[in-house]
Amino acid sequence: MDNTINFSDCPRIMRSLGGTDRKIMVNYDNKNYMLKFSENHSKRTDLSTSNVNNVISEYISSHIAQSTGIPTHNTVLGTYNNEIVVGCEDFRKPDDENIEFGEFIHSVYDSKDIKRVIRLDQIYKTLEDKTVFSEELKKASIERYWDTFVIDSFVGNFDRHMGNWGYIANNNKLSLAPMYDFGSTLLPQLGDDGWGTIINDEYELTKRCMVFPSPALFISHEKSGKVGYYDLLSSNYDKNCTEAVIRTVPKIKMDTVERILDNTPFITNKRRESYKRYLNIRYDVILKRAYDRCVSNNFDKEAFERIINGIQYSDKNLIKDFNVKPNKSLNINKDIKEFHAENGKDNMIDELRNTVRKINMTNDGYEYKNNPQDSDDFGSTTKP
Repeated sequence: MDNTINFSDCPRIMRSLGGTDRKIMVNYDNKNYMLKFSENHSKRTDLSTSNVNNVISEYISSHIAQSTGIPTHNTVLGTYNNEIVVGCEDFRKPDDENIEFGEFIHSVYDSKDIKRVIRLDQIYKTLEDKTVFSEELKKASIERYWDTFVIDSFVGNFDRHMGNWGYIANNNKLSLAPMYDFGSTLLPQLGDDGWGTIINDEYELTKRCMVFPSPALFISHEKSGKVGYYDLLSSNYDKNCTEAVIRTVPKIKMDTVERILDNTPFITNKRRESYKRYLNIRYDVILKRAYDRCVSNNFDKEAFERIINGIQYSDKNLIKDFNVKPNKSLNINKDIKEFHAENGKDNMIDELRNTVRKINMTNDGYEYKNNPQDSDDFGSTTKP
């Protein structure tokens, strides 16, 4: 059954969308949809594709998130003038304004203190602003942040920065917006041939779960490297995170995930089966292991030590923990540094942010952007 929509003849709607990626808003069946288009980039590795699969990633990961019962925007795949697009239903009512979390951070911190990737303590301090956040909204915000973090850890989101989650303001009242913006998930620049290269290689697949992608979150900028998904989920470093693991992981049902993939149009069977295998591995090595530790209070001490010392999970950890070794015969472009190796450049990028509008560093589907103020999908922007 074809559940796609041809948006080509839909009337355009003039609403602010923000962001630098190509998108428009149209009206279909009396509902407004923001249409996201696939982005074209130069291939940076032997595994990547020039036609980014962010449209497919947005659709699949949004449906996975929605299947947990956590409020998530509605998405549908379709076409616009023969291009594949994802339609994101506008969750704003006519008098609503979507305000990204970054706007509130900028009301608490000076610009010089806000890096491209924010710190965890900055999130908590911003939520302490009682002129904006009631105790009830603060509590709900913390729960939503960590619930989203768990979902992001499953689908491999590397771009949940301060512009990709937020609130709805109406008549000076603030409420949580649904989860949105899942385009940077499921290795969006990895092409079908790339999937074919790594899909049966335990080392390469597990590496793309445990070593990278990483969440857009620092524990401390004084330490090197971003925190890893598994380390934060399994260590009890943050009790709110631990509670979210116990609360949210059981809501992710792999049979439901596979049905979503089976019903996703426009993708090849190779990509569909690759997604299934990749998500099953992410569930096993990240979520299930973290969940088992949290429910038993047997937290991962090594993960905790890595966090407090600012040490990232590495290839050496991977080889030791999973008894896997790299296949040296794989034809992977060796002169492209792994995505996680670029994390140390964040401070330099921050210093250049006023002169360099956008920096892309890609590896196997990771589009690393230095423009968080441009990434809100529903009209709000955070200025540096």
